[in-house]
Amino acid sequence: MGTIGVQALFMTMDEMERTTIANPEGTGETFDAGSYAFAFCFARSLTDRFSIGLNAKYIHEQIYHSAAHGIAFDVGTLFETDFYGMRIGMSITNYGAKMRMNGRDLLIQSDIDPLVHGNNENLNANLQTDAYDIPLMFRVGLAMDLLQKSAKNSLLIAIDALHPNNDLEYINVGGEYSYNRFVFLRAGYKTLFARNSEEGMSLGGGLRFRMPGSRSIDLHYSYQDFGLLKDIQNFTFCFQF
Repeated sequence: MGTIGVQALFMTMDEMERTTIANPEGTGETFDAGSYAFAFCFARSLTDRFSIGLNAKYIHEQIYHSAAHGIAFDVGTLFETDFYGMRIGMSITNYGAKMRMNGRDLLIQSDIDPLVHGNNENLNANLQTDAYDIPLMFRVGLAMDLLQKSAKNSLLIAIDALHPNNDLEYINVGGEYSYNRFVFLRAGYKTLFARNSEEGMSLGGGLRFRMPGSRSIDLHYSYQDFGLLKDIQNFTFCFQF
């Protein structure tokens, strides 16, 4: 059949002091910003070596009282070989329509013709912001198990190259050790050769609980250093059947 999953991603920021042109030192008010995404995921094997997956996701970004939202899709493929279990994957992520900020922060009062006296000088109007592209990404990578011949131990090494539509190319590297496909330990480094990147070292681990048949439940945790944005922690629950 396949694998079905759901995903939720959140990014939040501490409140910041609101400033204006008239009050550059602050108005005494604060505002916050953040974003989140919810995704429905499906993947299945088409042959014993070739698999394909698809994500459909809703994206929401917000700053103060203005927000933008949109729909995007991810699609990826995976091909397995016999050479140390090498796997080659490719994906396109964030394929979707442009997004645009809207909200009551963009509501202004406007005088259509300030040279004409006696007309309504307080017409309500909205500032129209520019629509912006969701950051489209093309990725290709490979991974292999250096301990493939071991019955219980596995050491997976992976590398991938990424081509974003709004920046230079860069590389990610990582590794995963697992014992008996039950306990997992992971480490990696992101955005090698990228300019002005805030991403860096990442660490994580997880457990897999097997159920009758081919079903299993996975629980995973990861930590990533994100520079000025501090750290990111991810918790993952996955049911496979």
